[in-house]
Amino acid sequence: MQLGTDDHDTKSTSQDIHRYMVPIMGLAFTLVFLILAIVLALRPGLHAILRWLGLALCVIETFVLVFFWFNLVWDTAFWLTVCTIFGIYAFLTFERDHLKLFTISAVFNLLVVLGYLRFLGWAGNVLDLVLNLGECKDYYDVTDAAICHGYLNFLQFLAFLLMILQALLALIGYVTYKSVEAENGSPN
Repeated sequence: MQLGTDDHDTKSTSQDIHRYMVPIMGLAFTLVFLILAIVLALRPGLHAILRWLGLALCVIETFVLVFFWFNLVWDTAFWLTVCTIFGIYAFLTFERDHLKLFTISAVFNLLVVLGYLRFLGWAGNVLDLVLNLGECKDYYDVTDAAICHGYLNFLQFLAFLLMILQALLALIGYVTYKSVEAENGSPN
């Protein structure tokens, strides 16, 4: 039997991915967040490294978002892409006001990606939206269910990665903004 040939096989594989991927990647990125928080707390003068780390994360997130343009989450993906491109600009110019605006948008986007802003019209949790894309064959008009099954599994991985990248961008944006503000002095 070919992978993804019937609905039961597709559903069980998706559940297995959700069952194992979320805890393992969650644990891995929790360790990354913990190490990053400890390093930032012990070495507060690392804003030069944060600048390039934030820039790299914005570029990675921009490339990840390209895959979401071709499904029902395209409107959220387009908004997030515009914000990450502004993040690239903010980290390149490294000006306090740009970093502040990017940090505010990164926190807002984190809430959008996690699905906490449904009352404002945003669709919901990106991972759940990808899991509920429904009939992939009908949407993409393909005859091979395995192609759709693989693409949806890849989108699930990218959706989880997007949640983590957005949280990292919010943290790094805030720490970088505060670092630049402390170095340049408060505007008040």
